[in-house]
Amino acid sequence: MSGFNRLMRILLIGSFIAISGIAGCSPKTSGGVKDNADEAKLEEARTSAESAEKKLTDLKQERVQLENSQHQKQADVNQGQQ
Repeated sequence: MSGFNRLMRILLIGSFIAISGIAGCSPKTSGGVKDNADEAKLEEARTSAESAEKKLTDLKQERVQLENSQHQKQADVNQGQQ
């Protein structure tokens, strides 16, 4: 019976440690102000990243158009020389 009691104590202590580790180590603070500020910063960063991605896409499209125009003009020049 003492082996059973010892096992139960170990399991009980292990359970308390596991529960306190899970419940006690939350990344959010108890005050909502800091969470809202962090969320606002994340939202601002997300919006900024989306804007930068859109600008990059637009610039890539413009580059392709300019390269195509350049190739067309170069082809016209080459045909004129022949």
